[in-house]
Amino acid sequence: MKPHGTLFASKVFEGLRESAGIYGDDQALLHLGAVLLKATEAWSAFEDFISRPHPATDKGKHKLEVEKKAKALWEKFIKEYGEAQDRLALRFAEIEEKIEERLGVKHAKERPLEAMEIRTSLKGISRDERTTRLQQAIANDDSSIMGAVFSNHAFISGFTEGQFRQYRQSAALKNAPDEMKLKSILNHANDLLESQFGRIQEGIQGVTNKSVNRLADAADKASERLSKALA
Repeated sequence: MKPHGTLFASKVFEGLRESAGIYGDDQALLHLGAVLLKATEAWSAFEDFISRPHPATDKGKHKLEVEKKAKALWEKFIKEYGEAQDRLALRFAEIEEKIEERLGVKHAKERPLEAMEIRTSLKGISRDERTTRLQQAIANDDSSIMGAVFSNHAFISGFTEGQFRQYRQSAALKNAPDEMKLKSILNHANDLLESQFGRIQEGIQGVTNKSVNRLADAADKASERLSKALA
């Protein structure tokens, strides 16, 4: 698959920014977009370089120059991609901290005995009543119960791992909708960047002796055809 063009990448990224709402200018999101667009523009320039050999450069030299620039291009991409991933990981940690605060997790960790009493009480009642209590806590923004449950392992409160993930997701979507939306958009932007890098990697790997020589041969044939036409 060919790498996405600059127009497509710009349009998709601007759509993500609009979807992010109040987080449209989030620095991690903007950084992902900058890396994406920079890589896209660099690939476009590289393709142009491949298809336009200098008149004074023979095929062999042009091939070597293409391979040299392909290597430098990929090394630069990898470096910038790694930096984007590091910045994204830090941002996810910050977002998760905000979500946990909204769910009462921070409060529960600051008051471990109180949280332990709530978990013990939940575990001591029936399964149906336990799930009802947690569902009501989520609906009523009861951060004391939510925080107690979500600040420790699922089984300590009497829930399965599946229930824990389900209710944690529901609670986060209700109590921290903007932050959850930002996480989703950041993941989408990162997926777009990963896809573009994969496409560019395929493109770079496709720059073989055969492909470069084929381009040079095409240029020779075009020149020969023009010479005949002018004869």
